[in-house]
Amino acid sequence: MKYIYILLIVLVSISTSCSSGSGGGDDDAPPPVVIDPPAAANLVFPQNAEVCAEAKNLTGNTGDSDRTYTIAFKWTGDASSSNSVKYTLNLINDDDSTTRSFDTTVNTSDVSLDVDGIIPQGNYSWEVIASKTGTTETTSSNKQTFTAAGVAAVSFSPNAATPVNPSRNEVLPNTTTSVTLEWLGSDENDDIAEYDVYFGTTNPPTDVITVSSDVNSRNVTTTANTIYYWRVITRDEVGNQSSSAVFQFTVAP
Repeated sequence: MKYIYILLIVLVSISTSCSSGSGGGDDDAPPPVVIDPPAAANLVFPQNAEVCAEAKNLTGNTGDSDRTYTIAFKWTGDASSSNSVKYTLNLINDDDSTTRSFDTTVNTSDVSLDVDGIIPQGNYSWEVIASKTGTTETTSSNKQTFTAAGVAAVSFSPNAATPVNPSRNEVLPNTTTSVTLEWLGSDENDDIAEYDVYFGTTNPPTDVITVSSDVNSRNVTTTANTIYYWRVITRDEVGNQSSSAVFQFTVAP
């Protein structure tokens, strides 16, 4: 009988040890990661309940009833270099109750999104929905309204300059010691004030030369076996500006 009692005590001890051991593994599991939803966007431009008179990219000919232009919508959020956020801009045409949506994913707190097809003298509402990876929760901004100004009242930003010479990615002979940069600039209000021409061997270029509105070229010095980059900032009389893309050309070895 003594042996039987000892055997039962041993079996109970083993059973208890195994049971507590398996439970201990669950206690060591890391807690689930909780992703907070992004903060609500703060709408900046167009300003609430105001007439929006800043635009660009006018389409259609004078007298056309279907002329439209582009507005750069701006807001701030909580995106950062390590925390990108997806924003959905909902634009409601209050005159016909139609809605268009536009998405952008950024990793900066200041956001700008170009929206075309804005109807002059149209009445609009807009809001921005923020979301990010790791959570299904979204955050809505407040809703704001604005009226698009008529074409005659709009201050249009200059169109981005386009290159004439050298052409994009052109390779020039190694005997080339100077190049005349040439470009085309235009503005719907015809009030270009000046150009800032950035030129150099880094991308983007940092050395800047300012020239007046009646000048569309600039001579620069070059050497063989070098890649050059350049771009043009166009500025109008009221301070609106546009940036071209970065163009490049090469002087052969």
